[in-house]
Amino acid sequence: MALVPKELVLEYYQLNKPEIRVEDNISNLLHDEEKSDDVKAKLLPHWIPKYQRLMQPPPPPKPFEKFLRNFYKKQRLNKNKHPLL
Repeated sequence: MALVPKELVLEYYQLNKPEIRVEDNISNLLHDEEKSDDVKAKLLPHWIPKYQRLMQPPPPPKPFEKFLRNFYKKQRLNKNKHPLL
């Protein structure tokens, strides 16, 4: 087993985050000299909405989801209070 430098470990775990992966893909696309500007212009609209969706906070839970969550919590509490003999 080999020791891995701390910088490489941090970079590996950061690339596992979806928002950083998408940001890295956009950066690589823009800095890629092999692709023509036309190809970059066609691919960029594909990546930007993905990045925008990832950077937005998650939507608030719907009222029905809140109800279900509370219902299941109450059921668990009731089971703990009145165990079956």
